Amino acid sequence: MPSRRDFLKQAALSGAAAMLGSLPQAEASGDAPLALPAGRTLEYWIQADSLPWILAPNGRDSMTGAAYDAAQSSFVTVGYRAYSENWAALLPPDPGIGENSGIPGPILRARVGDTIVIHFKNNDVRPKPAAHSIHLEGLVREMENDGFWRSSEPNLPGTAVYPGETYTYRYTAPASAAGAWLYSDFSASRRMKGRGFDIRIYRDVPVYTRAKPQEPSELDAPVGAQFGLFGMAIIDDENTKPADRENVVIFHDLYSDDLPMLVQDFDCINGRSFLGNTPTFQARTGERVRWRIGSVGRENHVFHIHGHRWRMNGAFTDTHLLAPGTTATFDYLEDSPGEWLYHCHFTEHIMGGMAGLYVVS
Repeated sequence: MPSRRDFLKQAALSGAAAMLGSLPQAEASGDAPLALPAGRTLEYWIQADSLPWILAPNGRDSMTGAAYDAAQSSFVTVGYRAYSENWAALLPPDPGIGENSGIPGPILRARVGDTIVIHFKNNDVRPKPAAHSIHLEGLVREMENDGFWRSSEPNLPGTAVYPGETYTYRYTAPASAAGAWLYSDFSASRRMKGRGFDIRIYRDVPVYTRAKPQEPSELDAPVGAQFGLFGMAIIDDENTKPADRENVVIFHDLYSDDLPMLVQDFDCINGRSFLGNTPTFQARTGERVRWRIGSVGRENHVFHIHGHRWRMNGAFTDTHLLAPGTTATFDYLEDSPGEWLYHCHFTEHIMGGMAGLYVVS
């Protein structure tokens, strides 16, 4: 049976094996860089799906013991998910694309020199659907592939993909793109008005509602990256070392002022809040562990792991500050067995649910 390291190397080679087929594996030679072919075209079939979402599905904060009824942390939102060709079937989770549950979206993998083609479909079927897009940071693209709507060019292709419609984005990965990059919805389009939709505003976020009134019990999330439409792209180069474990973490926050169906503000990791609900990562001593961390929303976060240190910018540290829209990548050789917390170091954020478990055997 192939190891997790084999899976990660194969994912780096193929973007996502289920979408692209198998490619030769990189040579497993300790810390040698991955020997990967360049100049491939990698295709992804991504859909924005309406999703019922529970922030604390286990109903409990394992750190404080506080209980949460499912209704207190539930809402309906939209997330990105990966499909087979022509959006025929939802892809199962694997180490290449991740959980593929919707929040965050699937991991997009490529190598310097590659072209990434994203076939995007808007499947927002909520009572109050919205236009959506994909805006991928860090890679080279033409304007029609930027996915960022603005009033000065309201008809720019790909910036407001309406429900039921599709669009194809195309990017290339230069040498300067090596690393981790966020992608998200930047479709905030007023073009929805006049097509049977009206607009309300939540904290400067346009929300599109059908002109015909809906039932007052229909509580959907406002549109935008902060509410679920975000993910991470990972670009390897000749200096990328093979890793036994790769952990992808995206910090984000949800507020009851924006989402009145929530009992409180929730500080989230990959769409979940509170220990026992957020991702639990595993490793073994002697393994090379890689963390890819990012932040979405409007708050700063400080990533921290108990019992560990890593080198960044020539110095050892156990914390890293993430401004909104930023990412970081770091590696270390695991030498600290135990059950460790990883979390945001802002007190109100860890108490709001931004904490997870990291188990080393």
